[in-house]
Amino acid sequence: MSSKCRGGGQTCCVPGCDNNTLRDKNVSFHAFPANEKEKKEWVRRINRQGSAGRFSLWQPSKHHRICGAHFNASGRRGYMDRLPTIFPHKVINQLSLSFNTVAKRKKTSSKTASASPVLLLNELEIGCVVDVPQCDRKSDAVSKEPTQLTFGAPASPRTETEGADHSYSMGPPDAASAAALRKVAHLLEHCEKLEHENSLLRKDKSELQKEVEDLKSQLHDVKVEALKEKLKLKDCVSKVHDFVSDEKRLVFYTGFNSFKKFDAFVEHVECMYQALKTGAGRPPALTMKEQLIAVLCRLRVGLLEQDLAYRLKVSVAT
Repeated sequence: MSSKCRGGGQTCCVPGCDNNTLRDKNVSFHAFPANEKEKKEWVRRINRQGSAGRFSLWQPSKHHRICGAHFNASGRRGYMDRLPTIFPHKVINQLSLSFNTVAKRKKTSSKTASASPVLLLNELEIGCVVDVPQCDRKSDAVSKEPTQLTFGAPASPRTETEGADHSYSMGPPDAASAAALRKVAHLLEHCEKLEHENSLLRKDKSELQKEVEDLKSQLHDVKVEALKEKLKLKDCVSKVHDFVSDEKRLVFYTGFNSFKKFDAFVEHVECMYQALKTGAGRPPALTMKEQLIAVLCRLRVGLLEQDLAYRLKVSVAT
């Protein structure tokens, strides 16, 4: 159906409705919503056949309009009338009364009170019978005799899910939701397990750090003791060489009257020492030459072992 009429203006796009913007001043006209989902619902409810075939739906343009009589029986769309709910029967042309005989709204309360009451339809009652007051365009008066319009046969109840913003308005969870909930529960359990393992690892790390600190402290003590022993040995070596620092001392402590004879004796003893040396056990604190000097001092001067240990700052066993 065209959206234009002979007298000009724009005609309602619903099949069977010829309300016009110029002729019917008491009826409001509305463009299709910009929201695609809501727009598709309007088109589905209008159920106008498209040009692509018998089962195709008509697609409105930006110039098409739908009148307020399909939202509210008063002819004007109210604030709460979100979707069109009132539609004529497909054979409405066989009736003597057209659908545009909707009661015109009166400016005064007295004229409005004289109109017959009408039954408003909700979205789940499309196809019921309503009483629309008959209007005479010439006298612009409201008739007291309501005319009965028969709409299409009631359709089977359909569940609307649009605007279901509460949990109690939704159906039971589907398989995908149940699977998602199971996955979330599994992930939470896995997170708890990882948190427990992380706690154990933190505890082990703390214990290992404490053990490392103890080992560092022990290593420091060992290094200090080794340094002390090294200094003591160095001092001991210097003490041994004090016995043969000059020829006078050499003669007194060893009996050799020259360094040449003493060095030849040391080389002879060292050859025998190297032949008998096995390399097993701890290395001696004194070298072979130092040990030989200590032995010569004991034999020449008669120094006791404890006296030598005190002079050389070594133990008696050494």
